[in-house]
Amino acid sequence: MNAINGNPLNMSVQAIFTDVNNKGVETSCELNLNLFQQGPPLLVWGTGCHEVNPSGTSPITKNNYYYSLTYLQASGTIKIGNEEIKVSGLTWMDHEYGAFPQGSPTSKVIWLLQDIQLENGLHLSNYTKFGVYPEENVPMSSNATLLIDGKSHFIKTITTPLGPLFVSDKGVTYFLKFKIKLEGHDQLSFIVDSSYGDQVFRDGEGADVYEGVGTAELIYDLTQKEKIVLSKGTAWIEQNLG
Repeated sequence: MNAINGNPLNMSVQAIFTDVNNKGVETSCELNLNLFQQGPPLLVWGTGCHEVNPSGTSPITKNNYYYSLTYLQASGTIKIGNEEIKVSGLTWMDHEYGAFPQGSPTSKVIWLLQDIQLENGLHLSNYTKFGVYPEENVPMSSNATLLIDGKSHFIKTITTPLGPLFVSDKGVTYFLKFKIKLEGHDQLSFIVDSSYGDQVFRDGEGADVYEGVGTAELIYDLTQKEKIVLSKGTAWIEQNLG
């Protein structure tokens, strides 16, 4: 990754790697992309800075810093095996650094995250409470940062993991659909659907993590039976279940 003309918001990205599917079949992949951020970033928590280690002796050991470039204009090529595909569109890049929250000695490191880019320009990053294991159809306390007209707003949300489910070869159950409600606005909800069932990053004998693409809708409930889709878009889904 290189900054074009020294501008860190204008990037040239090249990557070569080998993808191995769950049957052991290898496919060579190559990325050649230009990414250009337009407008301000999404500042997670509204500020981009959150204290996670009060005993830290410096800002970088005390705080977690987190911002997202959600207006990245992308263009270039992706090569999968012998097939080369020209691509263009809007993409998203997270940058998280500094101190990271740790699980307690008796709990697993668990999180759920959904990033959403809607066609109406609303961008949203939502996460559930760290360390709480999800259950199907059970609402969870969560928080989201909304980027609206260039400003980041940190709000409370309620996230409900929904079916269908995907069970990995290690027996871990992942959720392929989520409903996110803004606290205090019961008629508004975001629906996030995974685009593919198996998007598990496998780590051999270690813990796997589910990361992959999805679709999103912003829905307004007129009644229990009548709904209006206010906007559609794309999503990114993360599930780390220990």
